[in-house]
Amino acid sequence: LALYASNILPMSIVALLSMLAYVFTGCLDGPTALGAFANANTAVLLGMFIVAAGFNRTSFVDKLSAGIVKFAGGSFKRAWLCYILLAFLLTNFIPSPMAVFAIVFPLCTSMCEGFHISPSKVMFGLAVVCIGCCGSLPLGTAITTAMQHNGFFETYGLTGYIQEPINFAIARLPLAIIII
Repeated sequence: LALYASNILPMSIVALLSMLAYVFTGCLDGPTALGAFANANTAVLLGMFIVAAGFNRTSFVDKLSAGIVKFAGGSFKRAWLCYILLAFLLTNFIPSPMAVFAIVFPLCTSMCEGFHISPSKVMFGLAVVCIGCCGSLPLGTAITTAMQHNGFFETYGLTGYIQEPINFAIARLPLAIIII
């Protein structure tokens, strides 16, 4: 915790040192500690960040960001709201909030650079929308999550608690409205 807080070493080095400390102290065995690197989600996120970095090297991100700023009338707050709404819509079609963040993050960063504002001032809010608004509309993510919950209920013999996708989305929508 002290190394994270002091920022003496890069966070990636501190994370790897922490993992090694868990292995050497016996809190985790080697395969468990390294198991996350072989996880399919990790590979997908790595791929999304590689694609995002590739888009950043082309003019696609700058042109798309300039188009959104133009659509917002040149206002930073309205442009940021456009990105928030884009993230909200994408999290209801793409079941991974981190994948949505990896898509919207470079666009929002480009907008911030155009307005000479630090991207760190808006990224937390963008991440909260990506995570908190997932499944707020009765679309793909809500359907998947509702069916997953139904599987859990059925596994544990709670067949009286069947969840419909529309009910799941309706329950999540007030949270999405509060977040946005």
